[in-house]
Amino acid sequence: MFDACNNYNKEETSITMKENVINDTYSEFDETIENNSDFTESFTLTPAEIIGRSSDLMSLIIKMLPKSKDRKNIKATCRSFYHLCFSKNNIMPFFKFKDRKPIKKFFWSSVQKNSSKSIFEILGDTLVVSMASKHWSTLKFLENRKEMVTSNALYIKNLEIDTIDPVHMKYFEELNCFNSVECVTFDSENSMDAALNIFYSCPTLRPHTIKISSLNHKRTLDESGLFDIARMFPTSIKHVYFDCDFAELYWLDSFAYRIPAKHFETLHLNNLSFISLRSNPVFLRKLSNISKCFKKIEISFIILTTYKVVRNLINSLSIINVHRDTSLSFDVSIDLRKDNSEHFDPNTSETIPDNVSMDTINSSLLRVNKLHLKCDNRWVNLPSEYVSPFPVLVQKMKSLTTLELSVKALVSEESFKNTFRNLPNTLLNIKLLDCTNLKESSLELLAASCKNIYYLSLDGVKCTYISLKKIPIIFKNLKGFSVIYMTHYKNLEVVTSFLEVNKKTNYKISKWPELDFLQIIMKKPKNRDKMIFERIEKMTPRRCGRFLVECHCENYKINCEVLEIIIQKSTTCYETFTELFP
Repeated sequence: MFDACNNYNKEETSITMKENVINDTYSEFDETIENNSDFTESFTLTPAEIIGRSSDLMSLIIKMLPKSKDRKNIKATCRSFYHLCFSKNNIMPFFKFKDRKPIKKFFWSSVQKNSSKSIFEILGDTLVVSMASKHWSTLKFLENRKEMVTSNALYIKNLEIDTIDPVHMKYFEELNCFNSVECVTFDSENSMDAALNIFYSCPTLRPHTIKISSLNHKRTLDESGLFDIARMFPTSIKHVYFDCDFAELYWLDSFAYRIPAKHFETLHLNNLSFISLRSNPVFLRKLSNISKCFKKIEISFIILTTYKVVRNLINSLSIINVHRDTSLSFDVSIDLRKDNSEHFDPNTSETIPDNVSMDTINSSLLRVNKLHLKCDNRWVNLPSEYVSPFPVLVQKMKSLTTLELSVKALVSEESFKNTFRNLPNTLLNIKLLDCTNLKESSLELLAASCKNIYYLSLDGVKCTYISLKKIPIIFKNLKGFSVIYMTHYKNLEVVTSFLEVNKKTNYKISKWPELDFLQIIMKKPKNRDKMIFERIEKMTPRRCGRFLVECHCENYKINCEVLEIIIQKSTTCYETFTELFP
């Protein structure tokens, strides 16, 4: 491949520069292979084999060869590389701000208009399957996709199924490419036939996680009213996610006696399941019976309110009861929305419910592991007698590990300081929103209360208020840091000073951060800023995916052009960060 690259016009200096970066990256991979004790001295890999084993590296090469005539010169290197050369998806950079988040759910709305359309595609590390049609052309369609799937078998971590007609199940029996699958998702009630047969038909499919968004219990029962539950939950399953109304799950109570106690690790229930639980006492009793099969149950729910936060929170937490040997935790989201028709009464609005004892309140708040507190833009001009309940609430959440907090929701500076002082020392991950007036003194107060913070995210910061260099000094155990800077002419100076980049270093990073993960986003960057960071990216040697600079226009999260810089020790660091703060 590299011989073909040497045939380029030597006058094209930009191509030469890109080729040097590729060679540097290749050298790193070559050294890794040579130092690996698993390889014998007589066993060597060709350049095509080395490149073919890393889709990220191939994507990096394609990104550096935007011209089609340049791509054609190296298209014969390997088959995967050939597909990347002519892939429409690879026109865009392989790490996008908008799409970099790991694919957890495929949205079927774009294809459901034609229910007979067959889908068998790989999106990231997810294989998406929808085979409703029995037409002969569907089998031919599958055969044409077979090579694509088998060649990427090691990279398929998730299998997402809408429906599979039983006629095509034999095809999956012969398709031995599921050894690396970790999670299987069933997206609709039409997928239940597949849920009962896919694990039986594919012995190599042994995921540790199963996610079900809809169940049709009538179709799962046989004539005797029962079915072999082991066919839906093989022995490898440890984590179960239900993303549906609990009314679709109550029949599981009939099978709880067949499952050994604490057989599964975790049961996850989302807000939809929680709403149905809260409205029906029968479902609450059935959940208590089902819970004995799990070591832990995690429940996520959302509270939309103006006032009466304490009352709504305590009432929601206290109704759930599980088996005595099963642990219970909550992921709570509180969204404050101002309603002018609702009046604040200091005597009743934020009081504790009369029908709940203090022991129940304390034990319920101890089960809150994650708290997300946000507010809308109308959360201003509150009554003068309003007192925020959150300083007291967070003080009682002794098991809190993750906190996402809008500074604006705390209303006053006194409430803000009291909340930070009362935060438990168990807190490991924190994200602060609306940080326009946040200063280093506030972060020092936070670090004094929570000495073990690993991941910190600040949204809407002024670069003149908070210095990048002081963040690792303030938070001694910090592993990952993300910051979104407001528009300011000193943004460039702050970042380049932190990375020790200037003309003397030839715009090459001379001091890498000690953090595992660093993300810096600057709003409305100037053309000069973009040019300088593009030069820094080109001049800095690094491994693929470890150092990224991208410019994004009108992003769906931030409605303006942004410049994003990511520095990470591993390509999985971003995934870890987004799982904490979706």
